[in-house]
Amino acid sequence: MWPSLYLYREQNNKHELYLGEYSTVQGLQHFDATTPIKVIQASTSTQWLGEMELTMLEHVGELIEYLNHDRATVIIDISIELEGIGILSTHDDGECRFEFNRKDDLMVLLNKVLPPSGTPLLTVLFEHPNHYIEPLQNGWKAYPTFDEYLRAKGY
Repeated sequence: MWPSLYLYREQNNKHELYLGEYSTVQGLQHFDATTPIKVIQASTSTQWLGEMELTMLEHVGELIEYLNHDRATVIIDISIELEGIGILSTHDDGECRFEFNRKDDLMVLLNKVLPPSGTPLLTVLFEHPNHYIEPLQNGWKAYPTFDEYLRAKGY
């Protein structure tokens, strides 16, 4: 499944990528299982127990396994440092926001999360930074704000 919405922006020498309707596990699966991690912040449905367990995990693969097998813990918000790469933050386990230290790492991820006809969408993302880009069956639509996207969807 491809993200429903994309946003690219560059600020403070970081490269940010937002992926809508994309879970924490989906975001993590694009990284090597042995990539060292540090859970910076977490809030879960199981309060402190789930949050404490998350901070003890050391690699991407361990976190994916935990999230796939611990059905009692629902991620509300989490921020994970991916050592040497950047930070992944997710909200309601359905919005991924990556902050990359290097543009090369951003490009590697983009090549994995864009639909097969993604080359035009890649161009659109870089031509419309700071805009939410919705891929459509026959093209795309840009929204200057997330609120405008929600209004267009009837929320």
